[in-house]
Amino acid sequence: MDPGSPAVVDKPFPQRDPDFDLRAPGVDALGTLLANGDERGLPLAREHFEAAVQANPDQGEAAGWLAALAIAAGDTTAAARWLRTLSGRGTPGSGIAGRALVGSELARWRGGRQPPEASAALGVARGLLDSALVLAPHDPDLLEAYAASWLGEPQSGRRGIDAATQALAGRPRSPALLGTLALLSLQSGQLPTALALLSRIGPTPSIVAAGPWPGGFPWREWVITGALHAGVDGVATLTKSGSYAAADSLWRTLQPLDVPWTHRVLARVREQIREQAVQDSVGTAEARKFIPHGRRKGKPN
Repeated sequence: MDPGSPAVVDKPFPQRDPDFDLRAPGVDALGTLLANGDERGLPLAREHFEAAVQANPDQGEAAGWLAALAIAAGDTTAAARWLRTLSGRGTPGSGIAGRALVGSELARWRGGRQPPEASAALGVARGLLDSALVLAPHDPDLLEAYAASWLGEPQSGRRGIDAATQALAGRPRSPALLGTLALLSLQSGQLPTALALLSRIGPTPSIVAAGPWPGGFPWREWVITGALHAGVDGVATLTKSGSYAAADSLWRTLQPLDVPWTHRVLARVREQIREQAVQDSVGTAEARKFIPHGRRKGKPN
């Protein structure tokens, strides 16, 4: 340290004043502020919300925060208790708990490239978010979480896509919304849409968590994996039907997915198209048209 510079003191996180009335007006606002900060403020936020519920058992927002904090802490017993309290109640707390549940489920997949799959917890979250959106139908945080709750659901229909599209209008660069919409598009068989959205997704954010909201999800990698599976399946179907030119055309559209960990798969898929075309070249005009003139069987192009 420069001798002429002032000393830097690492101040401890402020503790609660024992004379402060936790049931006073404004406690919820202070608890919300603490809960949305770093992890040092979470215990004090929990005290504020517990006091609010004690003062008013119908305090749905505080119950939602308590559920969210329990979910973030991995306290399944407390989370289940507060989720039961919120069951059937359309309050802002339902949306808070639903968002936390979705984030917790996505966090389970954060360490890999395989996109999230459907789960019972996402179904519970979807019900909570459904009721919360009745009160705040344009809330972008609720819409984002609601859309993500449909990930992996084969019968998602338009509801998740519509929610993500609505939220994306106000947050056009959000990796979470772009990634969610791309994955939902893949579930609906819209590979070209997913590839277009992929081009807009930036690198994985470095922020892992803020309060009870986990982050740092590898949306780009998840979409690449999902699109690769869909594209390879489509190429295989066209190749088996003898539509080699169409299969090759589809393979070419998959080039945005060509990254170090997918390159060998994509190269092998192209080889399989050509190998099958060579085998069928004697019998079909389609195969003969696809194979370059003068190419010998079994030889690379």
